[in-house]
Amino acid sequence: MQKSIRLLKIWKLCREKRMMTPARLAEMCDVDERTIYRDIQALCEMGVTLAGNGGYHVIAEDVLPQLNLTRPEQLVVTLALRHLPLHLDQELEEIANGVLNKLLEQPVENRGIALETAKVGPLKPGVFSRLHKAIDEHRLITFVKYRKLTDEEEKELRLEPYHVRFMERAWYLVAWSFKRSAFRTYRLDRIDTLRLEKETFDPRPFDPDEYFRGTFGAMIDAPQRLRVRFTGLAKDIVKKDGRFSPEEMREENGALILDKVISGEILWLRWILGFGGEAEILEPAALREKAVRMLREGLARYE
Repeated sequence: MQKSIRLLKIWKLCREKRMMTPARLAEMCDVDERTIYRDIQALCEMGVTLAGNGGYHVIAEDVLPQLNLTRPEQLVVTLALRHLPLHLDQELEEIANGVLNKLLEQPVENRGIALETAKVGPLKPGVFSRLHKAIDEHRLITFVKYRKLTDEEEKELRLEPYHVRFMERAWYLVAWSFKRSAFRTYRLDRIDTLRLEKETFDPRPFDPDEYFRGTFGAMIDAPQRLRVRFTGLAKDIVKKDGRFSPEEMREENGALILDKVISGEILWLRWILGFGGEAEILEPAALREKAVRMLREGLARYE
């Protein structure tokens, strides 16, 4: 284990658990006790105050200790903090920059390596901090003004907030809508004004992974069973996609049959149609009919 990683582990153990003895730390870090004593001294020199009466625990710390990271490690830290979608919120961007400054004396750049940065609009000030507080304290929120995808405005939209997630190059909130009596997904950069209410709520059963299961993105609708036949190059692409389990795919007469429960049918439909004649929707019949209509409309434009 590298010293920098070991120092972080010791700091974390002594911060979260009480009375970590040198013997216990040595066992958990796979080193001898003499190394632990040197590491404890290094942490103290970095501004971490440790009590050692019967075992070590953190009693004060100025900052997260500066670590002796290798250049590739510094590059990874710089890329991660510079290109996370946190920059869409001014407050979170300042926090990320503060973390970067604490970890590194000088951010490491390499023009030969880059991450794609989201190009959506910035969030209104205070959106993230208010949502974090509302979710943490189970407090109601109100969208005083919210712009829908059609640019229509919804006003005084009262919600129970549950989950914030970055997907499809934007931040989204999953909340219980009293107006719809259901969970709905809202894009954060469409929030014009958000009010944090004093009123609290008892959380409903909600599993974010289950909510988004079977979807390609933020568009959610009723789950339904989808069966699609793939041939040619599409067959190989789908097999190597990585999103589908072996139980959801089977070979049949030289073709690949995808059998999966999905939500968000419009995104699935567009994905399937992108394979052209190498993909055929077998069921549900209603989705197959929608595909036929979309193909006919597209063909009519070109004709």
